[in-house]
This record gives sequence, structure tokens and C-alpha cells, in this order.
Amino acid sequence: MKAKVIVTGGSGYIGSHTAIELINAGFKVLIIDDLSNSSKETLNRIEQITERMPDFIELNLANKKDRFQVIKKQKRTHITDNDKAQILLFKVKKIISYSILLTNML
Repeated sequence: MKAKVIVTGGSGYIGSHTAIELINAGFKVLIIDDLSNSSKETLNRIEQITERMPDFIELNLANKKDRFQVIKKQKRTHITDNDKAQILLFKVKKIISYSILLTNML
């Protein structure tokens, strides 16, 4: 299996289609989404299509404390020096600042 990819907004239309392609390409996918414009049913549909359920964390990335704890946990428990996470961001709001912030944390 290739590296883990964190897809924020991954239960939305663009994010879910991207997650499907990443899973089909052999990546391990973690979806982080607050479900404000989507539902958990999307995860079941991703599993139906790919035969693999992506990892999922329900989280609003605007919540700074929760955001740091989730990223720190992912770095500590799942990402090794040989398995770097790549982060794809699909949220329109603050996409640049989140991208820089999360990338720098890895």
C-alpha cells in the first residue's frame, strides 16, 4: 500500500470522487469532514465502489484545538518516516492557510 492521504472535505462531491481514485490507486485514505454539506452515507458508497472503507474523522477544521490533536495523532500513530502523508484540501474557506498549516505540521 502506498502512503496515507488525508482528504479534507472527502465526503463531498469532489472529495469523494478523489478519495475513490486515490483508493483505487492503492493509497490509504483518511477523510476528515464536518459533514456540513454531505453525509456519512457517502462513506458507504465509497466502500461499495472500491471495496475498501476509508478511515473517517468527523471534524470541523476551523476548530484549532481539535485540528491539532487529530493531525498530531495521525503523525504519531500512522505515519512513519517512510510513509509520508499527503494532504488534499477541498474546502473553499481558508484553503491556503489550512494547507500551509497542515503541511508544516507533517
